[in-house]
Amino acid sequence: MSQFTIRVELQDAQRADYNTLHAAMAEKGFSRLITSDEGHTYELPWAEYDGCGKLTIMQVLGIAQSAAAATSKRNSVLVTEAKSRAWTGLPIATIDADVVPCFKEPLPVTNDEGFPADDWA
Repeated sequence: MSQFTIRVELQDAQRADYNTLHAAMAEKGFSRLITSDEGHTYELPWAEYDGCGKLTIMQVLGIAQSAAAATSKRNSVLVTEAKSRAWTGLPIATIDADVVPCFKEPLPVTNDEGFPADDWA
């Protein structure tokens, strides 16, 4: 499974818009927490998310764009596929997070030739 770091910036946004974004991202399987190799859980910077899945970077981008659209704000989305990650200064999470965040979005259904189900005739 691939690990991804996702950053979403909302233009002309208020705190309530980011609360909407956080809820939409969580619904799609993203988390605002990250877990170290030692098992410690940390809070990511504001509007940054973690996720994992058997998806391409473009699929993750689409899922994140879909979540950002829930705010009705113009937005910018950056997705990075992580080989490894390092950090310092992140606050230790105040809640337990035993589950690695993984996307709830299913992979597109395709036929035997790899074409999307919408194209089946």
